[in-house]
Amino acid sequence: GSHLVFDQGWATIDGEPVAPEDLGMPPGLPDSVPHRIDLALSENGTTILTWSEFGYSSPQLVEMSRYGLKQVIDKLVLAIE
Repeated sequence: GSHLVFDQGWATIDGEPVAPEDLGMPPGLPDSVPHRIDLALSENGTTILTWSEFGYSSPQLVEMSRYGLKQVIDKLVLAIE
């Protein structure tokens, strides 16, 4: 399999770095969130995508991120079908 590793930060519409709280995000959200996306071939020839995020300080922030990530993946699925 292959993987992609990157850090997601927060920025204004002009691309200037900004604290997540300044964008209306809840307190405690990290300024940078490490991500790892793994791609693997399944036995039936389809691709298995595993998306991991790290660095959240509370279960509430994990759930908020999971909700947002689900929306991203749902849009990705629609775009590639």
